[in-house]
Amino acid sequence: MISILDKLVPLQLIDSARQLREHLRTPLYANAYLLILNRGLSAGLGIIYWVIAARFYSTEMVGKGSAIISTLAFLSALAELSLKSGMQRFVPRAGKHVKKLILLTYGVIFLATGILAVGFFVIGGILHFSDNLLGGMSTTSLGFLVIATMIYTVFIVQDGVLMGLHQTLWVLLENTIYNISKMALLVVGISGILGNGIVASWFIPAPLVVLIVNGLIFSRFIPRFLHLNQTPVNPIQLRQLVTSVTGDHVGTVLSETSIRLIPLMVINMLGTSANAFFYQAWLIGTMLYLVSYDVSASFTVEGASNPSKLAHYSRQMLRQMVFLIVPMSLVLLGAAPYILRIYGEEYARQATPLLRWLALAALPYGFNSWFLSYSRVRADIKSIILNQGLQCVLMIGLSYWWIPIYGISSIGLAWLIAQTSNSVLVIIKTRRILFQNDKPEERVPAVNLANQLGEDRPQMMSLKSISLSQENSERASPTGGVYLFLSPHLDDAVLSCGGYISKLTLAGEKVVIATFFTADITKDEPISWLARRNLRAWSLAESRSPFAERCREDIAAARRLGVETIHLGLLDALYRRKDDGTFFYPKKTVGVPLDKEDKAMMGGTIQELLREIAKRYSTSDNLGLFAPLGIGEHVDHVLLRSSAEAVFGQESLTYYEEIPYAARSRKTVSPVNGSASRTSLSWMSIKVLLTSEEIEARIEASACYVSQIPGLFPSPIVRSLEILNTWTPIVIKPLLDLHRRMTKQNGSHERMVRSLKDYITRVGGEKYWHVSSKFSGEPRHEKIEAYGKK
Repeated sequence: MISILDKLVPLQLIDSARQLREHLRTPLYANAYLLILNRGLSAGLGIIYWVIAARFYSTEMVGKGSAIISTLAFLSALAELSLKSGMQRFVPRAGKHVKKLILLTYGVIFLATGILAVGFFVIGGILHFSDNLLGGMSTTSLGFLVIATMIYTVFIVQDGVLMGLHQTLWVLLENTIYNISKMALLVVGISGILGNGIVASWFIPAPLVVLIVNGLIFSRFIPRFLHLNQTPVNPIQLRQLVTSVTGDHVGTVLSETSIRLIPLMVINMLGTSANAFFYQAWLIGTMLYLVSYDVSASFTVEGASNPSKLAHYSRQMLRQMVFLIVPMSLVLLGAAPYILRIYGEEYARQATPLLRWLALAALPYGFNSWFLSYSRVRADIKSIILNQGLQCVLMIGLSYWWIPIYGISSIGLAWLIAQTSNSVLVIIKTRRILFQNDKPEERVPAVNLANQLGEDRPQMMSLKSISLSQENSERASPTGGVYLFLSPHLDDAVLSCGGYISKLTLAGEKVVIATFFTADITKDEPISWLARRNLRAWSLAESRSPFAERCREDIAAARRLGVETIHLGLLDALYRRKDDGTFFYPKKTVGVPLDKEDKAMMGGTIQELLREIAKRYSTSDNLGLFAPLGIGEHVDHVLLRSSAEAVFGQESLTYYEEIPYAARSRKTVSPVNGSASRTSLSWMSIKVLLTSEEIEARIEASACYVSQIPGLFPSPIVRSLEILNTWTPIVIKPLLDLHRRMTKQNGSHERMVRSLKDYITRVGGEKYWHVSSKFSGEPRHEKIEAYGKK
């Protein structure tokens, strides 16, 4: 039956309304639109505010007042320490610690603002660079400015707190109240305070708004947040918060410098009247930019809450940003003189070219705004600093050069050049994310790969097990046993135990190599500086699946030795990330402490895999287990060793010395290194004697790891540069990359052969370790010649 409503309202219109409703219910879009509405309403009230100021105050008063406001806002931005964006990122995952986090943040920024403002006024008075700005003010007036700036900083940061608590509507309400109050005070004309009613009206409403909003935050919003977020959240480490915010703040300082110092440059070069014309055009232009900022702020909150969908959110956000910004930019480009005319004819004549340049820069600014939020969620501090640093250098440099020649319009051109240059670099850097097919449901986030095995683990093992010797796999060995070598990476077992493995397979024994860390991340996942460095060293930086290529190398090596190999598909330490998207080991994986969170998550996964492997080969009469000794202190090696000890016990394991670490060291290897051994245990060194045929088999199998050989067996020059690079990377890194590109793999095979033979000669074959509890007292070492003769 067709209802009257169906007859009157077209079905397409109903579907469109339903889609619009679902679109507006999506938090990513809903929060963005609320922030845009907040910015639009604030901008509209701001225009009315400055129109009143321009009509009822002299251009000198408007120019000086806007310069004071800009300077104090700059001080506030410096003292804010980027904690507004920090609150957007960390409040959603703070859990029960959210109140403590907010109070600590307020205390830090309040103190920092006071110190910075007092320092600026004192130093500015001594050096006389603030005379044009603050000259003639009394101590009481300066004190008021210090306190006003401190409260204003809290007012800015509380927006981030509200967004983090998912109370974005209150960002709109509080800013509307503030802007209406500010405009009312300007109309009242309290010009007796500070001698400038513009400055007074700007800062006086902030304390009341801060008091009301924070009363609601602590009495209503935080309890509601805790009630709705019952799932366990990893506590935020203070070091993690400080590191992230500090690095982000360096970029913020550079960005604020490129914006807030321009009014001072205009005043010093062209006078206060010119700054009045500049400032009004700048305010109108930045209203368009703040649309990008608000959309990106919503993206930051949602991306921090769900890092696995970061690339998907990025494409959604950029599409929406282009849809919003391009029409607004075109309107502003055509209507610039008419908009400025509401301030007065002189404003329109002087500032129209500047406003048009600013309108053209809106789209590239949007790309840069998204990239900064994307980098914050990924904790890619280096990219933030480089992006903001380039903007600062181009903006300040070009403006300082062109202002005396071309006037205030040159500032808009400098801004356009700075934003366009940055956006081109952003597109080049993120092209894989921006232009790939959007199918988020098919992606598995890197941070969760280790947890995705679960019930599918046996099937995964079966799929990734590769039998390379039919006879060896199907027929039982003469002893009825299986020799299982546990290898962290796709070269460790062969490089370290290739001679003994060859001896076993030649004798008809069944040998299995289980390699644990063999997975590639998805194409849209970020990688750390350390991962990029290693991929370059492996000549796999341009490969879409570097670990897949390494797996093929491992298969070739296993085929040469005639063994069965299993690739278990865990993430290498290079790729592993925390829940907030930061990397466990962004700079170093060798010789660093093992992260507790990584150990808890990955160690449990490895132990489950070890039990599955043991269960798989439990039918054998004898299962020989070989584990890495961990002498290089690589976190993956240490994780595998400790996990194997937890599952099988130390006395069930035979430990092998890893190459190249053992080959590089001329000292006696300590087997207790990295272990929780009891002092009652006795360590015995076992020497496996190798024939020339077995040595050659080991070398040939090791040579299959083409990508790894140059990095594992570097030339003396590269080795020296690597050591120096840890101390002075800015100077040494370009030299190291240049040398690697020029030499590539020249001589690396010969160095590998020489290194392996030197090690075999030094230890008399291959060296293994075994531990026993039948001896008491201090650990002692016995050399036992076993497993064959020369």
